[in-house]
Amino acid sequence: MKNNFILHHGTNILIDGGASKPLEKAVSILKRDMDAAFWASELTANTVVICVLEQATGAPAPETFLISFRDSDKMIIEAGDSLGAVYGLLYLSGAYLGVSPFWFWNNQSLEKREYVEVPTEPFASKPFFFKHRGWFINDEILIDHWDKTQEADIWEIAFETLLRCGGNMVIPGTDLNSRRNRGKASDMGLRITHHHAEPLGAEMFSRVYPGIPPVFNRQEDLFLKLWEDAILEQKDTNTIWNLGFRGQGDKAFWDDDPTLQSPEERSRLLNKIIWKQHDMVKKYLPDASFCTNLYGEVMELYRDGLLDFPEDVIKIWADNGFGRMVSRRQNNHNPRVYALPGLNDRGPHGLYYHVSFHDLQASNHLTMLPNSPGFVLRQLEDALRRGARDFMIVNCGNIKPHAYFLDLISRFWTGGECREDVHKAEYIKQYFEGGWASIEACLDEYFDCTVSFGKEEDERAGEQFYNYSARYLITGAMKGESNKPVEELLWVVGEAGLHEQAVRIKAMCGEKIDKWEKLTARCFEAVGELTEKDRRLFEEWLLLQTVIHESGCKGLYYVCSAIEMLDAGRYEKAFVLAHRAGREFGRGLEQIQKAEAARWKGFYDNDCFSNIKLTVYCMDAFVKYIRVIGDGPYFYKWEKEFLTPKSESSISLLSNKENHLSDDDLAARL
Repeated sequence: MKNNFILHHGTNILIDGGASKPLEKAVSILKRDMDAAFWASELTANTVVICVLEQATGAPAPETFLISFRDSDKMIIEAGDSLGAVYGLLYLSGAYLGVSPFWFWNNQSLEKREYVEVPTEPFASKPFFFKHRGWFINDEILIDHWDKTQEADIWEIAFETLLRCGGNMVIPGTDLNSRRNRGKASDMGLRITHHHAEPLGAEMFSRVYPGIPPVFNRQEDLFLKLWEDAILEQKDTNTIWNLGFRGQGDKAFWDDDPTLQSPEERSRLLNKIIWKQHDMVKKYLPDASFCTNLYGEVMELYRDGLLDFPEDVIKIWADNGFGRMVSRRQNNHNPRVYALPGLNDRGPHGLYYHVSFHDLQASNHLTMLPNSPGFVLRQLEDALRRGARDFMIVNCGNIKPHAYFLDLISRFWTGGECREDVHKAEYIKQYFEGGWASIEACLDEYFDCTVSFGKEEDERAGEQFYNYSARYLITGAMKGESNKPVEELLWVVGEAGLHEQAVRIKAMCGEKIDKWEKLTARCFEAVGELTEKDRRLFEEWLLLQTVIHESGCKGLYYVCSAIEMLDAGRYEKAFVLAHRAGREFGRGLEQIQKAEAARWKGFYDNDCFSNIKLTVYCMDAFVKYIRVIGDGPYFYKWEKEFLTPKSESSISLLSNKENHLSDDDLAARL
């Protein structure tokens, strides 16, 4: 103790020289953590001094820091810039107070003590492997809704988590949220960049000019005014300017301008726009940084050699939403164009990678990416070999369901490599006090259970597959369109009619039901080995996500079975199967509600994307529909045929002797 620095409740945190908003915020975070970690004591006051030495001789590199000691009473954190100092303070919080990056999202609490000892040997942080690294807080329907009911500022906590993961860049929400949160993120030291559907971070054209078609060739002056306003609004922030042009609904711009018929016409316009945006920013900010997204429909134009970008623009290559570096599927169009730089692709390159995705088809929003961590790391390693190392932004969704993968990727962007087995063991030990072997076994099994909806390795289903497919199928069935294909399901089962589509989807689910059931049982066994604190986190994470998958997989299986029976005229069997499907989806919803204990009460209330609540509602309607056409118009036909003794069922002195059975009672008895 004599030769170590004693960090305790009375330690002073001082900024030497000019303070900045990010540095002041980081100091307040460290003081908050010290209040949680230490009780007040009579120990002699000592000091941590933060010095930002930008461009000074011998100063640490930007975004790095050096910890040294004048004596055992003074710790000095020297940083190459303000963000380096922020990382230095968060390093103290993590390394010595024990505050983990996902402390909030994983329910971490600190046990108070009198002090901790910090060895007085110098410590120098290493530069980050990726220059630009961060999150796109996208499809944020859960945290945005939940934030309105919380005392804590959830957006600030999200930005703090990103900083603890070594991030330095953020798209701070979608659409209005992004504009609303720019200042807050910037004040915490994060660079700002933009959604690929919101070039330069400008307002959406149709919101500013309602009723005017958002067609560039007809409204060029209005678009230029919109973009210049955005530049002026953000010119004093640390921004990586996203160049590009998409439609008003995260779609191709030519959907709004049908005069652009050929790839050549579309590319000429996009080239003109990107160069114009680039020059507009340069007019005000000669040293500006730029990026553009090769995403969706733009990827195909680029691969055909039709796009021409300024040399200083980082080209961002995107995965398909399922972790594979190929172009994404859009509705029923799935070209799977390889989405990494070729040998002749010069200039800076980066990545846009999804751990959360929303496609109204098969993506994951409430659950983890359905592909394994090993698969993800192989994709990222391939990207590095191809030269995509200047920029990495991760679609993090609502953070909590995806903390495991976000932590994995943060290790990768820090050092340019990560071992799956090492990360798994360290993550589990970081957030759980015991039961590690059981948790690891459950996690290993999880990724083998996900439903395969195609021939490719990455074509694994998230929970949206069960919910959207079920709703699409029963809508077609209730419209009496069993011989017609469900348009929304062509991507997964082709041109077959609804009945055949249901048969094929049933087979996909049937292959994995047994695995999901066994994993669910194993997860419940693991719960019994855990402390109360660990049990709560396990139930919120792996158990919850497993039950969402298991109940959804079985629910969709029963929906498809009900449609088969419906088409065969076996209405009573269809009724029972549809009722069973509704109960399965309801079980997933019940597990969500059980997981919303204490801090997380209401976190999933606004699940309007996967929307299991809506699926349960639709299943109830489907059950009633089948009963109407099969048991109506008197609604005691099935009771007499299947539940009444034959000695009584043929006697008709009274139409019926009791009130009609409810759907639940009738299904249970049948």
